[in-house]
Amino acid sequence: MTDTNPREQAEAPTELEALQAENHLLKTAGIIEVAVRNPNVSEYMRHWEGRAEKAETECRKQALEILSLHGQAMDAIEARHPPEASLDYDVIPDTPEQRSHIARHMAEFWATHPNLRAMLDDAT
Repeated sequence: MTDTNPREQAEAPTELEALQAENHLLKTAGIIEVAVRNPNVSEYMRHWEGRAEKAETECRKQALEILSLHGQAMDAIEARHPPEASLDYDVIPDTPEQRSHIARHMAEFWATHPNLRAMLDDAT
């Protein structure tokens, strides 16, 4: 006859159920669910997730700064040179900027077009 304590008998099925649940979890859970149960792995993952979030935040800040600088540069360029839409070739140039733009364009065109350059040379 064995001396068994009634309390031990009541705990035995609970311990068995806990072990079966643990076994089921280890068989069905993914690697991350199993790994994070280890405190060292969990701490390691928190460390690298924190670094990644910090880097993403810094990238967002730098991207916004780049966009801001790009906008400032585009404003400065637009202030120095009017947009092409304001340089309509169907309208007689009436501003110094338009006349300057057309003069530069025509000089570049005549200087670089080989057939027209040859025709001018032959005509003289």
